[in-house]
Amino acid sequence: MPTFELLLPPRAYSRGCRTRRARYHPIPPVATALRLIARWIECARQRRALGELDDRMLRDIGITRCDAARECAKPFWR
Repeated sequence: MPTFELLLPPRAYSRGCRTRRARYHPIPPVATALRLIARWIECARQRRALGELDDRMLRDIGITRCDAARECAKPFWR
């Protein structure tokens, strides 16, 4: 069965598209810091949830209690 993209006509690109250079927009340092903090919070939340799983649930995802304890013992920034 053909996909929807196969039924569409090919895209036409303008001539200026090839000659125009992509502009570099750096991410502001505050946004970078907020993303990093959000990542740390998410890692800590996931490790806390992993530590609350029982042995049956750990066996379902294929790790042992020792592996889970080792992962939960890591600091939040790793």
